[in-house]
Amino acid sequence: MSNTTEVEPELAGRDTASLVSLMLAVLGGLAAIVGFVLFVGMAHTDQLFVWEVASPSTAALLGAGFLTGLIGPVLARRGRQPAPTGA
Repeated sequence: MSNTTEVEPELAGRDTASLVSLMLAVLGGLAAIVGFVLFVGMAHTDQLFVWEVASPSTAALLGAGFLTGLIGPVLARRGRQPAPTGA
């Protein structure tokens, strides 16, 4: 049994920071879409989603929560990347 760590072939040579950045962009985009639809279409959740949110104020609160949740990914994407270590 070997103590060496093998890298998955499809991930070899890829920068982890760029993959994380892509993931944050995709998830942030989905959260923005759902948050906007819930916040603006709060009275029509029965037509816009599979489930119905009974109270429009609850739908607006959920939408505002999704939109507020975008602050973290946006700040994370804007953050500085650490300097490379060692050679």
